[in-house]
Amino acid sequence: MRRLTLVIVSIAALAIASCGGASRENDGGSDSGGGGGNGVSIGVIHHESQQPVITYPSIVRNNVPFVITVHTYGDSCVSFERDDVALTDSGGQITPYDRRVDQGSCSGSVDLIPHVISAMFRTPGTKIITVNGRRITGSQDQPITATVNVLIQ
Repeated sequence: MRRLTLVIVSIAALAIASCGGASRENDGGSDSGGGGGNGVSIGVIHHESQQPVITYPSIVRNNVPFVITVHTYGDSCVSFERDDVALTDSGGQITPYDRRVDQGSCSGSVDLIPHVISAMFRTPGTKIITVNGRRITGSQDQPITATVNVLIQ
Protein backbone atom coordinates (compact mmCIF):
# COMPACT_ATOMS: atom_id res chain seq x y z
CA MET A 1 0.00 0.00 0.00
CA ARG A 2 1.41 3.35 -0.94
CA ARG A 3 0.69 6.59 0.88
CA LEU A 4 0.95 9.89 -0.89
CA THR A 5 1.92 12.64 1.45
CA LEU A 6 3.81 14.99 -0.81
CA VAL A 7 2.85 14.59 -4.40
CA ILE A 8 1.24 17.91 -4.72
CA VAL A 9 0.97 18.83 -7.67
CA SER A 10 -0.27 21.40 -9.79
CA ILE A 11 -2.38 24.15 -8.49
CA ALA A 12 -4.75 24.54 -11.37
CA ALA A 13 -7.85 26.52 -11.88
CA LEU A 14 -10.38 23.77 -11.88
CA ALA A 15 -13.18 25.35 -13.88
CA ILE A 16 -15.55 24.47 -11.12
CA ALA A 17 -15.74 28.02 -10.05
CA SER A 18 -17.78 30.45 -8.10
CA CYS A 19 -16.99 31.94 -4.72
CA GLY A 20 -13.24 32.25 -5.12
CA GLY A 21 -12.75 29.14 -7.21
CA ALA A 22 -14.32 26.51 -4.98
CA SER A 23 -17.57 24.83 -5.79
CA ARG A 24 -20.26 25.49 -3.23
CA GLU A 25 -23.71 24.06 -3.11
CA ASN A 26 -26.49 25.16 -0.81
CA ASP A 27 -24.11 26.94 1.47
CA GLY A 28 -23.86 30.14 3.39
CA GLY A 29 -20.40 30.96 2.04
CA SER A 30 -18.37 28.74 4.35
CA ASP A 31 -15.46 26.45 3.68
CA SER A 32 -14.81 22.92 4.86
CA GLY A 33 -11.69 23.92 6.72
CA GLY A 34 -13.39 26.15 9.25
CA GLY A 35 -15.43 29.29 9.45
CA GLY A 36 -19.15 29.82 9.69
CA GLY A 37 -22.10 28.78 7.60
CA ASN A 38 -23.55 25.50 6.45
CA GLY A 39 -23.46 23.54 3.20
CA VAL A 40 -21.62 21.18 0.92
CA SER A 41 -18.31 21.99 -0.76
CA ILE A 42 -15.36 20.29 -2.40
CA GLY A 43 -13.13 18.83 0.31
CA VAL A 44 -9.96 20.45 1.60
CA ILE A 45 -7.07 18.11 0.68
CA HIS A 46 -4.25 20.51 1.62
CA HIS A 47 -4.60 22.50 4.84
CA GLU A 48 -1.91 25.00 5.83
CA SER A 49 1.31 22.91 6.04
CA GLN A 50 -0.57 19.58 6.04
CA GLN A 51 -0.08 17.92 2.66
CA PRO A 52 -2.60 15.74 0.80
CA VAL A 53 -2.97 12.27 2.33
CA ILE A 54 -4.01 9.69 -0.25
CA THR A 55 -3.50 5.96 0.25
CA TYR A 56 -3.60 3.53 -2.66
CA PRO A 57 -1.88 0.39 -3.94
CA SER A 58 0.89 1.03 -6.45
CA ILE A 59 0.26 -2.22 -8.35
CA VAL A 60 -3.10 -3.97 -8.87
CA ARG A 61 -4.32 -6.81 -11.09
CA ASN A 62 -6.82 -5.93 -13.80
CA ASN A 63 -10.47 -6.79 -13.08
CA VAL A 64 -9.77 -6.76 -9.33
CA PRO A 65 -11.36 -3.99 -7.22
CA PHE A 66 -9.03 -1.92 -5.03
CA VAL A 67 -9.44 0.95 -2.59
CA ILE A 68 -8.18 4.52 -2.80
CA THR A 69 -8.63 6.58 0.35
CA VAL A 70 -8.58 10.36 0.03
CA HIS A 71 -8.45 12.23 3.33
CA THR A 72 -9.93 15.70 3.57
CA TYR A 73 -9.40 18.16 6.41
CA GLY A 74 -12.07 19.74 8.57
CA ASP A 75 -13.01 20.66 12.12
CA SER A 76 -15.67 18.97 14.27
CA CYS A 77 -18.50 20.58 12.25
CA VAL A 78 -17.36 19.00 8.96
CA SER A 79 -18.31 15.49 7.84
CA PHE A 80 -18.21 13.25 4.76
CA GLU A 81 -20.89 14.05 2.16
CA ARG A 82 -20.05 12.12 -1.03
CA ASP A 83 -17.45 11.46 -3.73
CA ASP A 84 -17.80 12.11 -7.44
CA VAL A 85 -15.79 9.44 -9.28
CA ALA A 86 -15.27 9.11 -13.03
CA LEU A 87 -13.07 6.26 -14.27
CA THR A 88 -11.89 5.79 -17.85
CA ASP A 89 -9.46 3.40 -19.57
CA SER A 90 -6.60 5.83 -18.90
CA GLY A 91 -7.35 6.68 -15.26
CA GLY A 92 -9.87 8.75 -13.43
CA GLN A 93 -11.01 11.82 -11.53
CA ILE A 94 -12.05 11.86 -7.89
CA THR A 95 -13.68 14.86 -6.23
CA PRO A 96 -14.45 14.50 -2.51
CA TYR A 97 -17.25 16.60 -0.99
CA ASP A 98 -17.76 17.44 2.67
CA ARG A 99 -20.73 18.91 4.54
CA ARG A 100 -20.40 21.66 7.12
CA VAL A 101 -23.08 22.04 9.78
CA ASP A 102 -22.28 24.63 12.42
CA GLN A 103 -23.36 23.35 15.80
CA GLY A 104 -22.67 26.48 17.80
CA SER A 105 -19.12 25.58 18.72
CA CYS A 106 -16.78 23.72 16.40
CA SER A 107 -13.45 22.43 17.64
CA GLY A 108 -10.42 24.37 16.56
CA SER A 109 -8.61 21.13 15.76
CA VAL A 110 -8.18 19.93 12.22
CA ASP A 111 -9.25 16.32 11.69
CA LEU A 112 -8.85 13.92 8.77
CA ILE A 113 -12.08 12.82 7.11
CA PRO A 114 -11.67 9.60 5.09
CA HIS A 115 -13.25 9.24 1.66
CA VAL A 116 -13.00 5.55 0.70
CA ILE A 117 -13.36 4.89 -3.01
CA SER A 118 -13.53 1.48 -4.69
CA ALA A 119 -12.05 1.34 -8.18
CA MET A 120 -11.37 -1.29 -10.81
CA PHE A 121 -9.71 -1.17 -14.22
CA ARG A 122 -10.17 -3.81 -16.91
CA THR A 123 -7.13 -3.04 -19.04
CA PRO A 124 -3.45 -3.23 -18.03
CA GLY A 125 -1.24 -0.15 -17.94
CA THR A 126 -0.42 2.84 -15.78
CA LYS A 127 -3.57 4.69 -14.73
CA ILE A 128 -3.37 8.35 -13.71
CA ILE A 129 -5.90 9.27 -11.04
CA THR A 130 -6.44 12.95 -10.33
CA VAL A 131 -7.95 14.12 -7.05
CA ASN A 132 -9.66 17.51 -7.22
CA GLY A 133 -9.78 19.39 -3.96
CA ARG A 134 -9.13 22.65 -2.18
CA ARG A 135 -6.06 24.13 -0.52
CA ILE A 136 -6.49 26.45 2.44
CA THR A 137 -3.52 28.55 3.48
CA GLY A 138 -4.22 31.44 5.83
CA SER A 139 -7.22 33.22 4.35
CA GLN A 140 -6.64 31.83 0.83
CA ASP A 141 -8.93 29.09 -0.47
CA GLN A 142 -7.71 27.74 -3.82
CA PRO A 143 -8.48 24.78 -6.08
CA ILE A 144 -5.74 22.16 -6.17
CA THR A 145 -5.17 18.77 -7.75
CA ALA A 146 -3.13 15.80 -6.56
CA THR A 147 -2.18 13.00 -8.94
CA VAL A 148 -1.38 9.35 -8.22
CA ASN A 149 -0.33 6.57 -10.58
CA VAL A 150 -1.52 2.98 -10.25
CA LEU A 151 -0.02 0.20 -12.37
CA ILE A 152 -2.65 -2.30 -13.53
CA GLN A 153 -1.21 -5.70 -14.51
